[in-house]
Amino acid sequence: MSRFKFVDLFCGIGGFRLVGERNGGECVLSCDINKDICKIYEDNFGENPYGDIYDIDFTKLDFDVIFAGFPCQPFSTMGNKKGRLDDRGILINRVFEIMDSNKPKLVFLENVRGLLYSENGAFLEYILETLDKLGYKTFWKVMNAKDYGIPQSRDRWYCVCIRKDLVNDKFKFKFPNKKEPKYVKDILDTVEEYNKKLNTNLSDDEFKELTKLTDYRHNVVKNKFEEWIIKKLKRDENFKCPEQIVGYKITPNYSNFKIDGVSPCLITSCDTFNILINTKDNKFIDCRYFTINEIRKLMTFPDEFKIKNNRKYYFGFGNSIVVNLVSEIFSEVLEQTNIFED
Repeated sequence: MSRFKFVDLFCGIGGFRLVGERNGGECVLSCDINKDICKIYEDNFGENPYGDIYDIDFTKLDFDVIFAGFPCQPFSTMGNKKGRLDDRGILINRVFEIMDSNKPKLVFLENVRGLLYSENGAFLEYILETLDKLGYKTFWKVMNAKDYGIPQSRDRWYCVCIRKDLVNDKFKFKFPNKKEPKYVKDILDTVEEYNKKLNTNLSDDEFKELTKLTDYRHNVVKNKFEEWIIKKLKRDENFKCPEQIVGYKITPNYSNFKIDGVSPCLITSCDTFNILINTKDNKFIDCRYFTINEIRKLMTFPDEFKIKNNRKYYFGFGNSIVVNLVSEIFSEVLEQTNIFED
């Protein structure tokens, strides 16, 4: 018997589905408009999500929870920042309609940090006011995955909405406490691990070829690193570059290097966005892209999640949730309330 039933809206490759099932829930409906992503979902969960959220009659469904990581592109620093002027920016209204008609016990929303600043804060105020009018007590927080034992710097807005009749006025939801940090070096693939996960039989040389940059791109990364290290040493002659760092947004005219041992925020183009760089004595040694299995681990999808070395999978992970962190938040809801008890 499941503890609760849930719908998985804007489901992507199934991050929220994993959270719900891990905590004893049963998914009664999933939907996403991206057909390529739906195929990945189907391969892992055995069902093909419905398409357009506006074509579904939710009044015919019985569920306790809505999971909704509604589209972030209108609010992301990597997107167009048009907010509600982008059609995707008003999809939250469809979630509100479903809440109004079905009155679920709990709604879990997720989006990028940029949502806080859309329309100078007016959009967030609109969301919170609407949730209050719909009869929900709302608790939200921006949390960075790197602060919770995950080697990725990923700021996200998490919003827990509990129906007011299920908690008293004094109830205050407590988000999880911070954890000891973990680092990229702990999730890197060996050839053996990659072969086992992807069901391949690559040699060491073939594995290197798989993650290799083009000669042009390699030289750009090397040149930008050398420019960067010269500037670092001018400011601090005692600077010692870690032997493994991550470069991102690297072009002939621009570059960033993270030296704190964690990955920058993964995005939908994370197959070419993030570059692992090996150094020694402040000198460039080599560099490579992250494998799809390493990206899976950075997003904390479980070992049994089926993946392929395919551009669509990088896109799907970059657009998903950090499963372990979201699951921990949701577990706290179960710990701190009895809203799913008979």
